[in-house]
Amino acid sequence: MGNVISALVDGKSTHIPYRNSKLTRLLQDSLGGNSKTAMIANISPADYNFDESLSTLRYANRAKNIMNKAKINEDPKDAMLRQFQKEIEQLRKQLEEGGIPSDPTNAEEQDSDDDDNNNENGMIDHNDRENRLKKSKGNTVKLSKQKMAEIQRMIEADRRKLDEEKDMAIEERNRIQKHLETKENELRQVEVTRNNLTKRMEALQSRIIVGGENLLEKAEIQEKLLEKSAIELQKQQLRAEQLHQKLKEKEEERINIEEKYNNLQEEAAGKRKKLRKLSTIYLQAKSELEDMKNEHVREMEGLVDNIRQLERELARYTLIINRFIPQPYQVIDERSYFSAFILFLR
Repeated sequence: MGNVISALVDGKSTHIPYRNSKLTRLLQDSLGGNSKTAMIANISPADYNFDESLSTLRYANRAKNIMNKAKINEDPKDAMLRQFQKEIEQLRKQLEEGGIPSDPTNAEEQDSDDDDNNNENGMIDHNDRENRLKKSKGNTVKLSKQKMAEIQRMIEADRRKLDEEKDMAIEERNRIQKHLETKENELRQVEVTRNNLTKRMEALQSRIIVGGENLLEKAEIQEKLLEKSAIELQKQQLRAEQLHQKLKEKEEERINIEEKYNNLQEEAAGKRKKLRKLSTIYLQAKSELEDMKNEHVREMEGLVDNIRQLERELARYTLIINRFIPQPYQVIDERSYFSAFILFLR
């Protein structure tokens, strides 16, 4: 009993051991059949029975968790067909959640009209039902593939956009870096020129202080050189200030480029994350679609086998009736049924 209850509660067991004991075999319909299971547990409040009471409560709780599918008693043939039709509709809805609806209203209206006609005539057109189910299956799978192709195109577009933005940012950054290096080289040359002029002035002054021949000429030459050097120094200073200003502007531009590049990197990281997420969704949808397709095919094959079995049983019952019930009695039975039907209509 415990093994049977555990298997029923688990929901994953493929085999329920009803035949392990006579009790479970007798209670098969009550435990896992078309009924609801109830368990009555008798326990004692005594403390020395604590372990046994706890075991009984656990046992009853396991029985409480048995999930039976109680159904209304009806014709097994109609019940089975209705169950398969319901499961097929559920699978179709699950597929439509990942794709475009495959016009299920027309199929449902056609199925409902056919079911009404079949109930009135007492017959089932099995070939038409087979064709409709195969047709709805093909439409659903086709539309789901279109949805997956659209997701794949979105992924490819995001990847191309990400690569283009990354290449543009790297090229712009290299250009700015090269321009800054050129300006820095010019500034260093200006500094070297100014240092050379300063050293030359100091050398000339030392020669005047020390003394020597032609001091006046040398003084005039030095004065001219100083004036020229001063003018050149002013020009160099002005140029250095301009270069400093340009260098400052370029530095600010470089900082802005780096900030933009960082933002692009963050955006690229976000797009990569989105790309991975879409890829995961795509793979999951593809896997679920394959599973549903295989399950749908298996259910269709089972439904076709059941329909063929029902047709064979119907032919056998008809043959038995024709063989064992004489024709006059059949006519009388049909007339009595027709008279009763007329009285019922009145």
